[in-house]
Amino acid sequence: MPYTKLDELMLVDFSTPQLLNLKPFFFKPIYFQYNFQFYLSRIPFQDKTVYARHFCPSCHQKRVVEFGEWLCEEVLKAVPHRHFIFSIPKILRTYFLYDRRLLSDLSRCSWDSLKMFFQILVPEEDAVPGAVIAIQTFGDFLGFNPHCHVLCTDGGFYGKGMFRVSPCFIPKDLEKVFRYKVFEMLLSRKKITEDLIEMMMGWRHSGFNVYCEPRIQPGEEEAMENLARYIIRASFS
Repeated sequence: MPYTKLDELMLVDFSTPQLLNLKPFFFKPIYFQYNFQFYLSRIPFQDKTVYARHFCPSCHQKRVVEFGEWLCEEVLKAVPHRHFIFSIPKILRTYFLYDRRLLSDLSRCSWDSLKMFFQILVPEEDAVPGAVIAIQTFGDFLGFNPHCHVLCTDGGFYGKGMFRVSPCFIPKDLEKVFRYKVFEMLLSRKKITEDLIEMMMGWRHSGFNVYCEPRIQPGEEEAMENLARYIIRASFS
């Protein structure tokens, strides 16, 4: 199996920007936390003559099918899930274009935002959601558009395998948390200044967006597997 279960000690190593340097032509690493367990998937190409990812249709189709089946059968629990998409404004995308190490930080911002948000919604103490995050850098017209697709539990795990479904929420509230996390991250990396943050905070439309799809109920295996395949789809096929 091309998937490896990680312990908490290895989490520190693989959450660094070095995650993006694992044989980039032949492997796409996907890091995620789910139900207090940590995973790293490396999905290899069979056609080594193609020196770019997703260019072999047969390899890519096998890759997404294997990932979708494995995720639904071995990882995901029978709890409600949602699909989130975290995107950033155009004025900030240039920093990610010329410093790809920031992509792992963007993934961390998405995770930290979801974790904080659901811990506020769920009344149980120390409840933690489960999430699978895939970074994509292409838009509808193949332009550079870094964003995160997140398959997340609609609630949090707590205690010994217990799960609490979250109440209804407004995605705009989650968007505010995500915006704060991204600003904080870019400011700590000295990519932006306080003046730029102040200017963008005054915009009527900030350019940040968090899209939230309807809840996927337990038992909807086909919808869940299709979503698992979608989040690692190729830019073209």
